[in-house]
Amino acid sequence: MAKPAPTDCSACVSKLCRFARSQAPQRAQRVYELVRGERIATCDGPCFKFWTVLGGTAAICYTLSDGRRQISAIERAGSTLGGPMARAESPIWLEAVEPTRVCEIDLSADLAALRDEPAFMDVMFEVVHARLESATRHLTTLGRLDSTERVMLLLAETAAYAPDGAPAQLPLSREDIGDYLGLKAETVSRVFTKLKRSGLFRFLSP
Repeated sequence: MAKPAPTDCSACVSKLCRFARSQAPQRAQRVYELVRGERIATCDGPCFKFWTVLGGTAAICYTLSDGRRQISAIERAGSTLGGPMARAESPIWLEAVEPTRVCEIDLSADLAALRDEPAFMDVMFEVVHARLESATRHLTTLGRLDSTERVMLLLAETAAYAPDGAPAQLPLSREDIGDYLGLKAETVSRVFTKLKRSGLFRFLSP
């Protein structure tokens, strides 16, 4: 389990902690410094929590009934999520795929009051809308694109986060990519080889 780290509010986008009423915002939040493979698990009981990625890359993971893992979303700096993870015994968790900072906001004690807070509901609409857009894009990718197109789209999306002129950093392993795109790791490797030979992408490392 990840250990809390000092907070860094300047890196936060959502500023959800401002809605903490029953305690100081500093007590409602905790920032985790995660290394690859570390995860933030679900709550021990009913709760009302949100997580904002401050830096790095994390994956929303789901355990299938046969034990296999499915990655349903890739989260980068600025992403805010909540919902399914915030309940006991959920099969969903957030896992770092590279060194990642995540801010957890616990608003459980303020849930009743926040239901009648227009400003909070506006923020929730934005969060839910962003989650639905992301899920729709990914479902379209899985349903309409072939294996090569899926990998190419992931590489293009990753490159969009790189500074101008800088090489894109892909922190996902072949297995991660397969779990995210609904492909076998071997298929991902074959697609990479195909793209290298085509000259469309240049890989600086294997």
